[in-house]
Amino acid sequence: MAKDALDNAVDLISPTINFARNNFKDLFVKFFKVELVSSLAGIALFLLFSIIIMIPLLLFAGSLEKIPASVIGSGTLGMFVLFVYAAIAIFIITWIQSAFSSTAVIITKEQFEGTYSGIWPIFHRIKFQALSLLLARFLLVFAGVLIGLILPIALIFFMPESIISAIAILFWIIYLILFLLAFAFLTQFWEWELFINRKGVIESLKASISLARKNIIGVFVFDLLFVVASIVIGIPFLIVYLIGETVFRVGVFASMSFSSWILLIPALIIYIIFRAGLAFIQTAVDGALLNPYFYSFWKSLGPAKPSV
Repeated sequence: MAKDALDNAVDLISPTINFARNNFKDLFVKFFKVELVSSLAGIALFLLFSIIIMIPLLLFAGSLEKIPASVIGSGTLGMFVLFVYAAIAIFIITWIQSAFSSTAVIITKEQFEGTYSGIWPIFHRIKFQALSLLLARFLLVFAGVLIGLILPIALIFFMPESIISAIAILFWIIYLILFLLAFAFLTQFWEWELFINRKGVIESLKASISLARKNIIGVFVFDLLFVVASIVIGIPFLIVYLIGETVFRVGVFASMSFSSWILLIPALIIYIIFRAGLAFIQTAVDGALLNPYFYSFWKSLGPAKPSV
């Protein structure tokens, strides 16, 4: 089975390139819409949460200028409530954006089947699965990081001046890197199992870990090829980004030199649009070219064949 996975990682390159070539335009447009909708949803939610919290703060402070002083003067309880509100807002925004981004998994599968449900119907179908996935990932990473911190914290607390504490921190950094790499390796099929095979969040996690463990060499080779392909695809975008960054900085310098401050605002707007547009385009290109390869490889692993 491991040898089959290794062979598939290489053998699937040519057919998925042909598939991506024949479906690139359609996939690009769909993934670009996904990124656009995800970003707009995040911005809308951010503005909504900002307005909700600004109204009571403004009423309490009396003016915008007095809000910082009012927040500081509200004491520990007020600061805690504001922190909890911000944490909840960030979590909800992250959840909604991740749910929209996860529609790309279903879109990839449907592209192979010649169907398309639409971003909104897919989002409504998977939004609570995306929530469970987000919570599970957070808890697992938090637990892994916390477990690795126990020894360094204990040594620093009991032996703050000891060289052993410094060594313990170094080992924790190494542990953290290895833990995150192992976590990424073992859970890379989690989304596909959850959203396509429609398993529970725990069952899909177990399936992903099982696939990775039983096909370590093949999956490693696949990941290596995937990373190399991502880098190659990203090089033209990096060049365009560097050119745009250089042009913007030269424009800012010229505006400052000639005291043309009025040009900075439109230049800044153009720069923001450029950065956002470039990010959307790169993500859409990555999805159109790489998602078919990921889907094909995952499907080829055997035990995780899609059931829908």
